[in-house]
Amino acid sequence: MASRFRRRKDVPAHTLLGVAEGAETEELNRAASQLRDHIVERQTHSDEEPFREARQEELNHLDRTLAASSNASDGGGRRGPRLSPQILGVALLLLIAVGAIRYGLSHRSAASIPEAPAQLSVLSDPQGGSFWLLDPSDESVLNRDEADGENSEWPGGDYLLRVEHPDCPDEWSREITLPAGGSKAFEPRLCQGEGQVVIRGSQEGDRVQIDGLDVGSTSETPRTLRVGKHRIQVEKEGFVPFTAEISLRPDEQIDLMAALKPKNEKPATPAPRPPAAAAPPPPPPPAARPPSAVPPSPSDPPLPQAKRGIGGSKTWHDAVKHDLISTYDQNGSRSLDTREEVLSIPCSVWLDIETQYETGGLSVDMTHMYGFDGTDAPANTLGVTYGLRGEAYQRMKDCGLKGRL
Repeated sequence: MASRFRRRKDVPAHTLLGVAEGAETEELNRAASQLRDHIVERQTHSDEEPFREARQEELNHLDRTLAASSNASDGGGRRGPRLSPQILGVALLLLIAVGAIRYGLSHRSAASIPEAPAQLSVLSDPQGGSFWLLDPSDESVLNRDEADGENSEWPGGDYLLRVEHPDCPDEWSREITLPAGGSKAFEPRLCQGEGQVVIRGSQEGDRVQIDGLDVGSTSETPRTLRVGKHRIQVEKEGFVPFTAEISLRPDEQIDLMAALKPKNEKPATPAPRPPAAAAPPPPPPPAARPPSAVPPSPSDPPLPQAKRGIGGSKTWHDAVKHDLISTYDQNGSRSLDTREEVLSIPCSVWLDIETQYETGGLSVDMTHMYGFDGTDAPANTLGVTYGLRGEAYQRMKDCGLKGRL
């Protein structure tokens, strides 16, 4: 195939090799060998056919120039070995072979070196979280470990990193790239958002600790906290400490009443109840419940009976609130301030309370009267704290109580 490159203009050998005119044959040969090695190395390391053809043309031009220089030297009486085309061709093939071997060995050596692993460090805020490393293509789980800031090794590449904490309602997720031989560190912050807690006390001069930090005395002032779990403790010398565990959600307010009891206090003897008043007239039959209502379970415990007064009155409200807190307050806060406490009240109890309320003849539903449907009402209506009225309202509707559609 004819060469696609223009034939190079012939120049003297010393000009092509960059040596002085009249240089000895030994110097010419040394310069020619160096130039040939350079051209062969470039030709061997190239993957492009046009580039290799151009280098071959350079080698041919070098051979022609050296051959012409050798002939001229013989004709002019200069001494020195004449390089025949056959010898030059064999030398050229040997140089190409040597270059190819060197190139193959260098690439084989580089391929045999294992790729260095990447270092990954994950530390959650707050501490105590865990992280998941997933395949980003299908989110298959590659590993789960504690997010404690310790380094772990992974092959370089793309991953999906997910961090969560048992006390936080949110999680942190991000696609990451781990560089081979490099390192990446992440410190994601969870429990984003804030809520409020109001801690009231029964004794002056008490001290409040939130998560082990002293924050002053009880008061009516709301305290802003990050969402998640918190431990509340109220203390005063000579009194049994009050403790409560709360789980705060974004924009929620929890009300706590820390009723401190003196140490070594003997339980008070309950005062005798006054004679029971005449029983009120029997209530009208309850309205039919919607089909979606949850029927009362025969195993649900009945609400303890007390002197209640007329349904919807303050006396009736305070008696029902007392009975609900006495039966379903699980953390000793003297209020129903957790979702678990609200959901533990059986449907039969809510239905019985609504039936008693309706004997008072009020024109509004009980759920509206006490603000469970979102209307304004005093705090702790029926013992349920303000922030949990929505949960209680949903529970009441699930049980079939009347409310807004």
